[in-house]
Amino acid sequence: MAPALHSFNFIWLGFVVLGGLVLACGLLIQRLRLIRLAVRRQETDLQTLRQELSHRVNTNLAVVIGLMELQLAQVIDQTARHPLQQSLSRVRSVALLQQRLYQDNVPTAINLRQYVQRLYQTLTRTDATNLTLMLDTDELSADMALPVGLILHELVADAALHAAPQQPRLTVSLTNRKGLLLEVTDKGPSLDIQSAPWSRAGVALPQRLIEGLSEQVGGACSMQAGQGMHFKLYIAP
Repeated sequence: MAPALHSFNFIWLGFVVLGGLVLACGLLIQRLRLIRLAVRRQETDLQTLRQELSHRVNTNLAVVIGLMELQLAQVIDQTARHPLQQSLSRVRSVALLQQRLYQDNVPTAINLRQYVQRLYQTLTRTDATNLTLMLDTDELSADMALPVGLILHELVADAALHAAPQQPRLTVSLTNRKGLLLEVTDKGPSLDIQSAPWSRAGVALPQRLIEGLSEQVGGACSMQAGQGMHFKLYIAP
């Protein structure tokens, strides 16, 4: 009887251990389910917070744009209107960047292709048939979005000015080989290389602004000699 009793106790002990393992696994699975549920709730809360933040920023920018438009409407002198119009256009570009940043619920990057197309259409008030995009990647990180977006605003606005009343024939390329290289070219007037490298047809580009924005992303920019505008911005890896 003793050996049989010993075997019974061993089997019973095995069932007890197995039951304990099953119970522990069940508790662990339940705990993991609760953790996943808590994570999903946090993700939902964060998404709601991002959407609320984006909505408030967009609302504030819309208010600023409205106030600037009211101020512009009260200014008759064309000399005084020009800098106000430039500032208003830049703020609108910032608002466009903000919209693109949160439109696809990816607040870490913007779709550069869609932004440039929309920027071109806004500044030229035409479609984008004369816009050529050659991009190694459509995404631009959020920390680069504002400086690069404003640089593109200045260049597209200058191209539109010199091509008016026609569409500017503009090419924007972004290559990613040992760093990012952004190039913007058009078929407009040649740059005044001898007198002022950052101007053409008597109209100067905001060189200090563009160089300052380039430095913000750790890049170096230059205007190349030749027909039309040829801008380069290199950002080392």
